[in-house]
Amino acid sequence: MFYSNNILNLVKIYLDNLMRKNFLLLFIIITTICFSQKTYIPDDNFEQKLITLGYDNVLDDSIVTANIINVVDLWVAGSSISDLTGIQDFTSLERLFCYNNNLSELDLSNNLSLILLFAHGNPLTCIEVWDTTPFQNGTINIGPTPGNFYINNNSPITVTSCESYYWLLTDSVYHHSGIYTIDFSNSVGCDSTITLDLTIVNPTSGYTNITSCDSYTWEGQTITQSDTLIHTYPGGNSQGCDSTHTLIVTINNSSDSSTSVTACDSYWWELTDSTYISSGIYSFISTKINGCDSIIHLDLTIQSVKSSITQFGDSLLAVIDIGSQTALQRTKWYNIQTINDTVRIWLMQDSSETFSPRFDCSYFIVVEDDLGCKDTSLTYYYSSLASRIGDMTAYPNPTEDLVTLEFVNDKNQFVIIDLIDNNGIVLEKFKTTYNKLDINLNRYPPGVYYIYFDSTKNTEGCLNEPKEKKLTKIILN
Repeated sequence: MFYSNNILNLVKIYLDNLMRKNFLLLFIIITTICFSQKTYIPDDNFEQKLITLGYDNVLDDSIVTANIINVVDLWVAGSSISDLTGIQDFTSLERLFCYNNNLSELDLSNNLSLILLFAHGNPLTCIEVWDTTPFQNGTINIGPTPGNFYINNNSPITVTSCESYYWLLTDSVYHHSGIYTIDFSNSVGCDSTITLDLTIVNPTSGYTNITSCDSYTWEGQTITQSDTLIHTYPGGNSQGCDSTHTLIVTINNSSDSSTSVTACDSYWWELTDSTYISSGIYSFISTKINGCDSIIHLDLTIQSVKSSITQFGDSLLAVIDIGSQTALQRTKWYNIQTINDTVRIWLMQDSSETFSPRFDCSYFIVVEDDLGCKDTSLTYYYSSLASRIGDMTAYPNPTEDLVTLEFVNDKNQFVIIDLIDNNGIVLEKFKTTYNKLDINLNRYPPGVYYIYFDSTKNTEGCLNEPKEKKLTKIILN
């Protein structure tokens, strides 16, 4: 670049008087400097031709660059030109006619818009052009040339590689991105350059910390113990290089335990703060300090004893319902009386399922199984003889021989029935613990008979049950 003395003086004046000059002066100076850029033209015949074409005005081995940057067509044929140095600044050039000159080399690698070249009639051995686009669609005409004519259009080799790249031409391994070149003379003696535009991509890696309970599945693998695993994904990142992922997994274990409990009637479990009255499997789930479940199972057996008393004549029988069939029952018989407003209780018999009272009174039992579950029955009012039998029914009536009596005897007590004739004489006595009695009258003559029940004379024991009399008429045909 060349600057005239006038331009340099203008710059100096501007710098000395910066605060006093306005923006217009600055614009003029910058414009002047920009348009003073020149292109070196060493071949006088080439420059003279440019003067003839009106792009230059003086033969001084240079031309104002601004005069040539917009040139589209250039005709310099038959001008005895030996060197086209300076052609590189014809950046808009599309068509070049340089045939019939003395050119041995031609560098057009900077003329990216060139689509038409006529260079025949020159002793050319080397022509250097840019990458094949768009010139590959243009026309190049150089005519008959020597056998060593060479067009050098080596474009950069663009390579993206993972981690490193081995370049066979240099027998070297590159680990860093960059532009690498090889300068050499080709087989016909022309300078040639091969450029490697290399991008090195490093593998990507990542890691994950995982805490899981009991197991964790990763990449199709089930992990049951704490471990560190590495998985490689070939060509897995966005640029086609391998990627690796490290999994640091911590496996915490859940806990599962059970306890068996047998309880009487009900059981209160403190873990759930609940009372259970039925046997079954119950569970309590909580979270351990490691974040995993802790499960406790309760295998619960509820055992219960239910007791009552029934009677058969003058004997009492303990009726026991034990929830656990393996339990061993122990039965105690008690007599209970109220004397002068005071309740008195006596143990009458121990460890027996039956009891024969010596007198009519009130009794209850206490039953205990081998687990210690207990039950106390309701009080049973015992009397060997029934005091009340309810309504008494006789059928068929009239009858020819057999008559059936039905009455109420829920306690299976002794019911005493008298058969009397029409004169009030007791013909026969019947005793039963059932609620039904069959009487055969076939040995008696036809007439009127009576079935008589009377408990008013029963005075034994400590009971005060109401007494009753029942009389039923029977007609025997």
